[in-house]
Amino acid sequence: MNLRSALPFMLEHPNLIKEQQSLILLPNEPRVVELEKQEKLTQRFLIPALRDIERFFLDIRAQLDSTLRNKQPNKSGKPYPLGQCLEITQAVQRQLTLVDPSRLSEVSSRGYTALVAFQRHGGSIRQVWGDLRGEYFQNAFLAGTLYIDASNDTVVPTKPKVEILPLADARFVPISDYRHFSQIATRYWRAHVYPNHLIPALAPYFPLISLIPNNGIQLHNNSNYMLMLTRRNSFRLSEEVLNVPFGNDDLFQLIKESLHGSGLDVAKDGKQGHAIAIQYCRQYRAEDRQQSDEYCVAAIEGMHKANKYMAQLTVQAKYQNAA
Repeated sequence: MNLRSALPFMLEHPNLIKEQQSLILLPNEPRVVELEKQEKLTQRFLIPALRDIERFFLDIRAQLDSTLRNKQPNKSGKPYPLGQCLEITQAVQRQLTLVDPSRLSEVSSRGYTALVAFQRHGGSIRQVWGDLRGEYFQNAFLAGTLYIDASNDTVVPTKPKVEILPLADARFVPISDYRHFSQIATRYWRAHVYPNHLIPALAPYFPLISLIPNNGIQLHNNSNYMLMLTRRNSFRLSEEVLNVPFGNDDLFQLIKESLHGSGLDVAKDGKQGHAIAIQYCRQYRAEDRQQSDEYCVAAIEGMHKANKYMAQLTVQAKYQNAA
């Protein structure tokens, strides 16, 4: 049996999933759709095979670690696997499409079979991203009502590589807004986060600028989840987090100079950028731009251009948070 047909969730990534209750499930959102159904399927197929499923994911990690370590031995000055939860999770996701059941150990085969049976009966398995225990951004899998973390060792390398918990016990929740995002970025990345008053036209889509030690300055956030959260709320979440002073004139001017020659429309100072960024949020909402993929794609292109120019700037991480 080939996992390509057995577990198509690894190949299909719809941007939006509509629930029966007309709620929208955002891309990679750690929330269970049809809770009662998924809990019954989890209890029937997955709970009896928890140890086997854990062994299955551990064996996949064992197949991947050497390649991933060689590909990126360090990230932001930290040795593999630290800080590489996204890379590991994506590699596991790809590997799941290549599984040859005939080459699995007996225990792993039982775990694989349980996952296949679970999904064939309507079980949901998705790759998800969110706030883990108020401390980290984490990438994981949501299988029914189970949280499956195949990169559990990317913050503390001595932890087990795989962790499986009921989602209700994992303390793994969706990012609710940009203030929430800023709080986790500050704790996890040691980031210094500011409102994007530099490039007001991009601010409705990318309302934050972060200064991350060993990782430079960049606009946030380019994840499908955050972009769709921004659009779903008609740029109100962006407007909220933009409606504070930048808080550091010297840093503003330093970033502004780094953007010289980018062709982007950069504000002359924080006060002007603040006002125009808020204005753009309201203008885009009035124009219903949140409904347009075309405008979003253009904003992403602008974000990449800005990040390319700002990447050339080296700044000490000594600035006080403002957002």
